Amino acid sequence: MLRNEADEVGLLLSCDMLLLRCEVGQGISLDVCLTHKEGWLEGYLPWLGNHELWLVPSDPALNPIEVSGGLFERAHFPFASAQARSAGLDAAHRVLSDLARWSI
Repeated sequence: MLRNEADEVGLLLSCDMLLLRCEVGQGISLDVCLTHKEGWLEGYLPWLGNHELWLVPSDPALNPIEVSGGLFERAHFPFASAQARSAGLDAAHRVLSDLARWSI
């Protein structure tokens, strides 16, 4: 789905939208469109820890997004160190890789 189409669906359904980007050798990233914001937030990475899924921005000036019955911007990150950030990114990557194998 292209971004323009995602915009149309989001407006029609009044819902937040995610676009998954898969790049060879780069892994995945997500672009996020929240109904209460203009435009797209780009370059978010899935993070998994303590049975919680978050989308963390590549740009540290942006807020992370908690995925819990919806998409919610938060002022704080779900990890306290670079090591915890890396561990959560790795955990999310493993889960998504397992899902991808089952979907083929």
